[in-house]
Amino acid sequence: MISFMAFISAAVFAFFLPIKIFWWSLLFSMLTLFYSFPARPDIKNFRNRFGVKAYLIAICWSGICVGLPLLYLDVDFDYQALSALLEIFLFVLVWLIPFDIRDMETDHKDLGTIPMVLGIRKTKIVGSILLSLIVFSNLISGGLAWNSIYLICLLSAFFLWKAQKKQSKYFSSFWVESISIVWFLIEYFNKFSG
Repeated sequence: MISFMAFISAAVFAFFLPIKIFWWSLLFSMLTLFYSFPARPDIKNFRNRFGVKAYLIAICWSGICVGLPLLYLDVDFDYQALSALLEIFLFVLVWLIPFDIRDMETDHKDLGTIPMVLGIRKTKIVGSILLSLIVFSNLISGGLAWNSIYLICLLSAFFLWKAQKKQSKYFSSFWVESISIVWFLIEYFNKFSG
């Protein structure tokens, strides 16, 4: 019932969007739809295609959270905008790793998640490298000045390295999911304190 109401609301509000936002939103909506449901009965949905799951989720997250607002505000896609898109893409990839590690025994082997392909330890190393790239990028653009991204990278690395196949039901579904909320709260309070 909630999903149906959300769909109806989205359909109504879609008519009030600028046309370019409408088309990009439609693209991300279709990607999200085909993530779960196949386009035709004889082909797999995107989630069940080898190696696609994490990258598709990261593309949708970065496109919806960064790309659409920048398009709406008519911001040029310069280095800073592309850097923000890439950062969110990399963060989402790292945040998905604990979920993929947890689901290794229940996911079908044909899924080809990053931990299935590389193994748990190598996947954690790759995740750490991705977080290091985010830190490095921010050091180049902003120097050593306080930036909430550094704290979020530390928090993400902590949960990345604590992830294991057998985890409490709240580890990924609450703690890892809450990293983005913590980031929002830090930014929100920083805005009013400084």
